[in-house]
Amino acid sequence: MKKSNIMSASALFLGIVLAIATSAFKPMPQNENGRAMYTFYYSGPTDYSKANVENEANWTYVASTDLCDFIDEKACRIQIDESYVNNPTSSPTLKSSADVLTNTDLTHSTAYVISTADNGAVISNSPF
Repeated sequence: MKKSNIMSASALFLGIVLAIATSAFKPMPQNENGRAMYTFYYSGPTDYSKANVENEANWTYVASTDLCDFIDEKACRIQIDESYVNNPTSSPTLKSSADVLTNTDLTHSTAYVISTADNGAVISNSPF
């Protein structure tokens, strides 16, 4: 009887641990070719100028795959193919070849992303 209770408790504990472990990690998104997509958010100066948003050094890797509102007023996040990422396994940064291009929101004079060198990139801008 006691052995049965210990086994039941152990099975319950193992189930809880597995549920937590598998739900804590989202898989990295992949493009149609099965290549990993990395998410970056705009972390540059808050003036959102064309020059600042197009500067790949102003984009920071984020493990979250959450995107923004898709409202074209200011840059927010992009998901881009791993071939445009330096150091993908340690400290990912955008390569200059990512070629982030912008348009300007005339109401707020802020830049938002319209394309990258990766035609399959997911571009996610946000409202001002």
